[in-house]
Amino acid sequence: DPRASVKLAISDDVDARIDGGRYHQARAGSDTSAVFGTPDLGVEEAWHVIAGAQWRHAPFALEAAGYARWLDDLVARDLEVTPPLAKVLTQAGKGDVIGLQVTARVLAYHGLSGWLSYNLSRSRRKDAPDQDWRLFDHDQTQGLIAVAGWEHGPWTLGGRVRLATGEPRTDVLGAFFDSRSGRYEPIVGTHNGVRLPMFFAADLRGECRLPGGVAIYLEVQNLTSRANAEEIIYSADFSSQGYLTSLPLLAIAGLRIEQ
Repeated sequence: DPRASVKLAISDDVDARIDGGRYHQARAGSDTSAVFGTPDLGVEEAWHVIAGAQWRHAPFALEAAGYARWLDDLVARDLEVTPPLAKVLTQAGKGDVIGLQVTARVLAYHGLSGWLSYNLSRSRRKDAPDQDWRLFDHDQTQGLIAVAGWEHGPWTLGGRVRLATGEPRTDVLGAFFDSRSGRYEPIVGTHNGVRLPMFFAADLRGECRLPGGVAIYLEVQNLTSRANAEEIIYSADFSSQGYLTSLPLLAIAGLRIEQ
């Protein structure tokens, strides 16, 4: 696994850096099942490259980085309708990931600290050389995270806002009735051809430290009580659909004792 890193100090406040190398990752243990997988699977491989620059002028910092990965020998299901026993999975898959991330930070500015980060990326793969490219199951084209905290004496207040593109899913175009099983079977569209709605969540947290190493805190998760979609669900005949959603507003109070 050869890897290299080069850092260049352009000025007292600015530096640039490039990192790259070869990486290997073991396949999941469950993929080696003799019934549902392939026992003799090897490792997945990838080339990683990241290049970026950072500007620092206390208490502020600004970072930007572009990254790319080229993936080989990805584990994928055999495309045969009935794959051979102990050969259900292959390593004919390949993929690529490319993206850009920009982050602005502030540290210890009159008790305030936080950061704002925006990520733009695309991740795609194909399971065999003759297959079309498709999005990875967890691809997120855009993501925005803002985190801020304020500390004054025994009090600490913080908040977080997250906004992200919904994950890809495979749409159901219709259905047909299978008289042998007595149920409807879906007719699916393009693999990962649609997306879940955009994800949004805002969280708040407050804490007060008391004498004797005692702290009490209150957290409010999903402050706007947004029903973020986590999965598409269908009726028995696939004629209608809805979303399986995440938890609504959730408040948590707690006590922490430190010795």
